[in-house]
Amino acid sequence: MTGQVVYVKDRERRKNQFQFYMHQFVDACKEAGIPSKKEIVVTDFLKLGGIYRRLAYSLYQLRNRTSFDKAIIVTSRGADLFANAAPYFLHYEIIPMLWDVWPETWGKLFHWFDMLHVRTVLVTVKSFAEEIRKRSDIHAIWIPEGIEVAPYKAGPSLVDRQFDVYELGRQHPKYHKALDSLDRVGVLHGYFHNIVGQDGKLVKLAFPSNDEMYDALPQIKVVVNFPKVDTEPQYAGGLETLTQRYWEAMLCKCLIVGRAPKELTELAKYNPVIDVDWNNPEHQLLDILSHLSDYQFLVDKNYELAMLLASWNSRMNLIFDKLGQLGYKISRI
Repeated sequence: MTGQVVYVKDRERRKNQFQFYMHQFVDACKEAGIPSKKEIVVTDFLKLGGIYRRLAYSLYQLRNRTSFDKAIIVTSRGADLFANAAPYFLHYEIIPMLWDVWPETWGKLFHWFDMLHVRTVLVTVKSFAEEIRKRSDIHAIWIPEGIEVAPYKAGPSLVDRQFDVYELGRQHPKYHKALDSLDRVGVLHGYFHNIVGQDGKLVKLAFPSNDEMYDALPQIKVVVNFPKVDTEPQYAGGLETLTQRYWEAMLCKCLIVGRAPKELTELAKYNPVIDVDWNNPEHQLLDILSHLSDYQFLVDKNYELAMLLASWNSRMNLIFDKLGQLGYKISRI
């Protein structure tokens, strides 16, 4: 069936939620003119096996004999798609918008795609969009990771900043060791990083709130960023994807050291990141900090790129165009 009117499932911001990327995406959809439907939270009920099975069976029966005249974009991590799609699948065609589609979730995801009769998927991981197209006739559309740009401020030039290094997000074990060694001998003037336990679990954030991070980033010279495939290869399963941490650094005109995911270099058409010299990472970082003015051109260029491509709002034309080509009724403001 074609011609379904497209809605987006709203998301409520709950206490203690630190990252709001799904909420930001939904907000951008609403600002662009996509009507929203109130969030109905049924996750706790779906944890009950018997209810899950009965819902699944009812879904099969219903979807085999019903066509819908409306569709709904449902934001979800890969592992939670069914819970986030319920109970909307009773009245809407489901268009998943997916994050965190690590290979361990693929078995469930393809099962749910079949169960939900999914024919269109939006996903932030380009290689998974390609995998979907290989395995099925589903229309898989890559939507690069975005961010709400308003809270981030450019800050002063690199040489006028207060703090040297912020290890933003997941830590590369080898590079973290190099940073720690520099910090212990007292050559870093301001070194921020999350505290992680021996079991790999987060103990304490470098900045406990978003507001604290927004205030600190414009005063940080170097932000260290690696894709998850580098920091946790055992979980990433070879998937390399862009995350909002890169946009955060670029929007605050921080110099990024680490490695850029291929999705970012494809969008930028250049490498926005200073690759680590693994032969002597400590010497490289100290040299960078001693010659910051040499890198001002790069952070300025990265800032211009981020202002052009970082926002979720800049993704809306792509979504409207792709869904329109597939026959959905989607109107923009």
